Amino acid sequence: MIDELINADGPPQGSELVIETLMIMLGAKQDWESARIMIGDRNFINMLMGFDKDNAGHLVPVLDKIMQDPRFTFDRIQKSSQSCACLANWIAGMFKYI
Repeated sequence: MIDELINADGPPQGSELVIETLMIMLGAKQDWESARIMIGDRNFINMLMGFDKDNAGHLVPVLDKIMQDPRFTFDRIQKSSQSCACLANWIAGMFKYI
């Protein structure tokens, strides 16, 4: 499933906000090439699992704004990319926890 992102020339249309948010949360450069490399890393899932949610309070203002964006809905994102929809769910879960 992640292969659809790794092999894409750019983020799936309608999923740009998910990729941007993911990169913000992981403290990485917010461009497609950096995202593609990170997502393709064999430790990517471990990066998500090891995300330091207990020390991510500084992300609340940014995530709050993104979560209110009408483009950031599971149904809308799923139409463009199943992989991005899964990442959006992870982002939403981390936001709820934080």
